Amino acid sequence: MNHWQDKIWYAYGTSITSVAQGKYVPYLEKMLGVKAVNKGIPGGGITNLGGYSKGQVKEAVMTPDDSKAEADLITLEVGANDGGYLGDKFDTSEKSFAGCLNLCIRYLLANTKAQIVVFPSVATTDKPEDERAYYEKSLMTEAVCKINRVYFLDGGSSLGSARISASKDYTLDSIHQTDLGGYNLAKYLYSKIKDIPLWYSELPEVER
Repeated sequence: MNHWQDKIWYAYGTSITSVAQGKYVPYLEKMLGVKAVNKGIPGGGITNLGGYSKGQVKEAVMTPDDSKAEADLITLEVGANDGGYLGDKFDTSEKSFAGCLNLCIRYLLANTKAQIVVFPSVATTDKPEDERAYYEKSLMTEAVCKINRVYFLDGGSSLGSARISASKDYTLDSIHQTDLGGYNLAKYLYSKIKDIPLWYSELPEVER
């Protein structure tokens, strides 16, 4: 039995998630049998510290006005556009990537009943310094998720940098996915999320 069938999924993230450019959301929606509410923002991110992001994703996550309290599953794709100071995994300020991520996750924990799943944006580059930055940001994302006891999924496991660099079948520009790239990412995310249990805010009728 698919316990996600007909549940509500809110997908926050960058253009990789968005309706305009994202490819994995429609595939994952069908695989899980959920109703997707796509909140991806092209050019968005959780920080306002440099890079392309102006913090739009963090603002979307931390607003109560989009009915996210009804969500059963919330995913947060982060990192593609976020620049600035990486910070410390215990930071809760708006002055670092880690701090902004902590704030987003803790808001969701306090204001929703959803299971929360975080994964780093899938991207690659020919510049070693950028590859190192992506890798370090991914490690920080995982550390913050562990502190907050939410699910971390390494999206790069399905679309690794080496494979993206070797073939243009999966991305248009090493960031934005083709349909095939989106399908592969969706298959990876499905393989993990399908086994994540629902979060119950009260005992189900059958257990009473």
